[in-house]
Amino acid sequence: MFWDIVHCACHANKQPGSQKGQEIRGHFVSFAWDVGHKLTFLVLTDDTRKVIKRSVLCLADCPENEIRLDENNLRLDNLLDKNCDAR
Repeated sequence: MFWDIVHCACHANKQPGSQKGQEIRGHFVSFAWDVGHKLTFLVLTDDTRKVIKRSVLCLADCPENEIRLDENNLRLDNLLDKNCDAR
């Protein structure tokens, strides 16, 4: 979820998908604890590189958002196995 590519409205009062060209692309950074309701998000925009607060996001349909499990994601397990073998 962290750093997933998302789309959100350019302006805080618009819904994503409501008007063509009014969406911006960015990366999910965190939850905004100090503003809005509990599901207000912080998004780092790709165009201005500023963090904005939005309550509605659309997850982008792109390969970077897919979860891939491979040997590089299991490094901790590999490290533990190596430590067990060393004993």
